[in-house]
Amino acid sequence: MKKAIAIVASIAALAYVGLALANESEESQESSKKQWEQNREEKKTKWEQKREQVKTEWEQKRKEWKTERTEAVEKWKEEKARLRLAFKEKFTQERCAKIEEKIKERSAEFAEKKEKHANVYNNLLARIDKFITRFEAFNTANPGKITPESIAKLKADRDQLAKLIADFKTNYADYFAKFSVAKNFTCGETEGQFRSSLVDAKGYLKGVHAAAANIRQFVRETIHPDLLDIKKQIAKAKGETADQD
Repeated sequence: MKKAIAIVASIAALAYVGLALANESEESQESSKKQWEQNREEKKTKWEQKREQVKTEWEQKRKEWKTERTEAVEKWKEEKARLRLAFKEKFTQERCAKIEEKIKERSAEFAEKKEKHANVYNNLLARIDKFITRFEAFNTANPGKITPESIAKLKADRDQLAKLIADFKTNYADYFAKFSVAKNFTCGETEGQFRSSLVDAKGYLKGVHAAAANIRQFVRETIHPDLLDIKKQIAKAKGETADQD
């Protein structure tokens, strides 16, 4: 009997121990699960923190890259503008130097031509005056051989030629004055005034050419026929053939 009771007690003790071990195992598993979940949450939190940190760093880097790119673009634009301005200034200086040199050459050329034209026209008037003096002397020595109207016409035409020459000189002086104005402006700095003065000068140059053409036409169509007419009268009085030159 006692032995049976001992066996039952042993079985009960074993059952209790098993139950205790089972409870302990469940508690251990629960604790492990909680620890795993806690570790998972900690890892998740750390991963999210890391991700936010990486995202923040990337955003910062992106802003830095964007700023650097913007600064680089601005520097490139500034450098491009500087190079363009430097090229423009160099081109303007070279072009203006050529233009100013050309103006100096043209000024010297115009001054020389002015003197040349003045001499040619003065000599032309002097020759006509000599012809008139010679014709009047011939008519005095040979009354009625040259019609008075012919000499009077030559004198009147000579005076008209003198007016045309005076007009030419005036136009030439105006043109030269306008052309010289360009030298008072600095090419590139007062570009508008510089160009305007040259354009004005070209307008006056047309007047010079027109005045010179009027003189040539008047001499060819009026003065030469006047001289030829009188020379023919003299040749007829002398019984000679008039010189066609």
